[in-house]
Amino acid sequence: MSESHSLTTPTEDTLRTRIPIKPGSFLDMRFPTDADLSPDGKKVAFVVWERVTDQPKQRGNIWVVATSEGEARPFTKGKQEESCPRWSPDGTRLTYISGAWSDPGRGGGDIFVLPVAEGSEARNLTPNVEFSATWCRWFPDNRHILYTCVKGVTHQVGILDETDSSITVPEEDFMMQWDQPTLSTTSDLRSFATIHSCQKHPSDVWFGELLDEGGAAQRVNWRRLSRLNPIAEETLALAPSERIRYASVDGEQVEALFTPPLTRKDDALPALFVNVHGGPSGAWCDNLVAFFTQLLASAGYAVIRTNYRGSWGRGVAFADGVLGDMGGKDFQDIMYGIEYLVERGLVDGKRVAIGGWSNGGYLAAWAVTQTTRFKAAMMGAGISDWHNMHAQTNIADADILLLQADPLENPEVYRKHSPITYAGRVTTPTLILHGENDPAVPVAQAYAFYRALRERNIPVELVVYPREGHGLSERAHLIDGEERLLRWLEKYL
Repeated sequence: MSESHSLTTPTEDTLRTRIPIKPGSFLDMRFPTDADLSPDGKKVAFVVWERVTDQPKQRGNIWVVATSEGEARPFTKGKQEESCPRWSPDGTRLTYISGAWSDPGRGGGDIFVLPVAEGSEARNLTPNVEFSATWCRWFPDNRHILYTCVKGVTHQVGILDETDSSITVPEEDFMMQWDQPTLSTTSDLRSFATIHSCQKHPSDVWFGELLDEGGAAQRVNWRRLSRLNPIAEETLALAPSERIRYASVDGEQVEALFTPPLTRKDDALPALFVNVHGGPSGAWCDNLVAFFTQLLASAGYAVIRTNYRGSWGRGVAFADGVLGDMGGKDFQDIMYGIEYLVERGLVDGKRVAIGGWSNGGYLAAWAVTQTTRFKAAMMGAGISDWHNMHAQTNIADADILLLQADPLENPEVYRKHSPITYAGRVTTPTLILHGENDPAVPVAQAYAFYRALRERNIPVELVVYPREGHGLSERAHLIDGEERLLRWLEKYL
């Protein structure tokens, strides 16, 4: 081991000059990620996540450091999160993705380019587009950029011309990783690998090649490389989903996935489960990994998954539409989706349940405090009290970003957007599931909502899973959560 990487034991003299660890000592630490080496090997661009006192939350910005001796320095000065820094082939420019998202380290937004020359200004290459870019990389021609994005409820592969921001889309509809599509490419970007899943089969490795027509890349030829779950693929009965689009409260078009029940118990219209994704930064996408959807469809329930205000896939304005409006238009987007299905005669409007995890759990808790429409609810790792969330969460100041307020200066905003404030209105039987060691949404959120409902004799059940964090991972716990949800719906829906 070289000297620069060896560990040394502090001497008594050095310990006297060290600062003792105190509460908050680690809050100002910086965390690097997503490094990219310049073409000449002399510089590294990377993302630094740090707590910034004059901004709403922990923020990631692009930094640069020389591979020879030198000090790392901030390269961008944006007030939003940034990710995926990539050098141009000639080393004169960096592209990156920027937006406001709720969870550090994962996001979607616009593609920016910033020359390395001192005093240069960043330029947004994708203003006003209706997609959320998640990954990008330069072609060897030093002009075009390959990118992936969330578009509505699907994913796309696109080519962006840096000179005029024109876009070619060789792949308009190909699901990749969850809501964070990326590619692993050859050096010329003509071939790439990714993880693909769709309604018909689970995730596998696929290989794609750009094909030219008329001298330009026009489409992608895909080929499947792996088949990891052949038994499940050949034996599981899967319910197909329909992509839908409808107008919300303000006329904004909202996209969603509707999954009818695989089989019906009788000739009556099916009951509906509203499956709410977390985040709010995130998106439901048209793949097989659908968090309860296929389970519920198999049990005879219809399911709607709405990409409500705050979701990726419709551009930055749509994604930012939830900031300062938690429980506002996002909630209305969900409610208008229910009405859309009822008006089409697809579901029984008198038998509707709602549930979700994380922000989905928050919106489920919020929903039952705002309306008596729901006959049952499942609150998974959901927020009930924003004040308490600020005090305990490990996602630094996410609440200040989402609420656009400070808990000490604007306590009324925190009360206004907290389900616990309106818990006295609840009549909906509510199942609460939470991990004992959840660092993102601490379990106190679940206890508070449970106690409020219990004291008012509302049917409520709280399950706290030992050893679990912000999501269930142990096999027994995953099965238990699914079984409890099915029993709850059977009883109350």
